[in-house]
Amino acid sequence: MDNKEKKNTTNRKFKIAYAFTVVIALGALMFSKISTEKSLGNIQSLEDDSAPEVTITETTENVEETVRQNLTNVPDTRTETEKNTTEDKYNKPYTDYYCLPFGSEIIKDYSNMNPVYSKTMGDWRTHNGIDFSGEEGGAVVAISYGEVIAIYDDAIFGTCVLIDHGNGVTAKYCGLNKDTLTVKENSSVNMESVIGYLGEIPGEKMEGAHLHFEITHNGEIVEPLELMGK
Repeated sequence: MDNKEKKNTTNRKFKIAYAFTVVIALGALMFSKISTEKSLGNIQSLEDDSAPEVTITETTENVEETVRQNLTNVPDTRTETEKNTTEDKYNKPYTDYYCLPFGSEIIKDYSNMNPVYSKTMGDWRTHNGIDFSGEEGGAVVAISYGEVIAIYDDAIFGTCVLIDHGNGVTAKYCGLNKDTLTVKENSSVNMESVIGYLGEIPGEKMEGAHLHFEITHNGEIVEPLELMGK
């Protein structure tokens, strides 16, 4: 075989190889196109058939509802001591909001449910308040802001004025002169407002002129000075 024939043979082989390469490339391109169209078709089908329409408002509401449920379902893991401490923190009155009702000399203390001797009655009994010494006719003032909820006469404690000072605190001022009262039931008082003037206490007459003063907190009798922070 001469050089001319060899050259022609080589050219034919090259053309065949080139044509085969082009066919493979075209086939790959067509396959890629078909796959892409199929994928896009599946995505479009999902968007049209199965994907729910979600608005911003609905998404926000769902998030808020989830947060509410999470907050509502959070268990209270505090101990009973921690719970009581937290509750007491907000239930206890502010001690800075009180003044003394009548002078500062105390002649008989709160007995904390223990019986003490009564000179006037000649027996032993609990003393649920504090006795502030003073002169008859001395001004008795409200320990804080509040509302007068009752005025009445008591066989032992004389004329009494009951004032709701808020936050569960009710004070009873005993031994006032009924004719000198400056308040009425349902009237409001300010701190240090004069509510009346000292009279006498029949059941504690032997102790001399004084104001018998009691406090209840949430319906329970308490030590007045301790609650007031005095």
